[in-house]
Amino acid sequence: MPKISKKISFQSLQELLLGSTLKIKAFLWFVGKHSFLCILVLFLINISFGEFLFYRYTAISKSDKFKSFDTPIIFQENTYLFVIGELEKRKNIFNNSLEQYNDPFQ
Repeated sequence: MPKISKKISFQSLQELLLGSTLKIKAFLWFVGKHSFLCILVLFLINISFGEFLFYRYTAISKSDKFKSFDTPIIFQENTYLFVIGELEKRKNIFNNSLEQYNDPFQ
């Protein structure tokens, strides 16, 4: 059975970080040298992803699930009048509350 060392080797960690930074630098240099190609590839990926989303959502909206509703929408006048009454109450409260305060700039 191998012994487990409790010491942390910072040398291996430093080599790992140094190796990954060199790879990142090499990748960035490649992108910089071939910037037109990279922009063109990213543009094509963007266009293809946009077309995929557009097709997906237009196909869903044209599917049989959303073509017809079983019950028609009925206008409920009682609910409408209740909402209008609540809005009028709020407007009156707001207008009355403004009259209670003095204008500090006079």
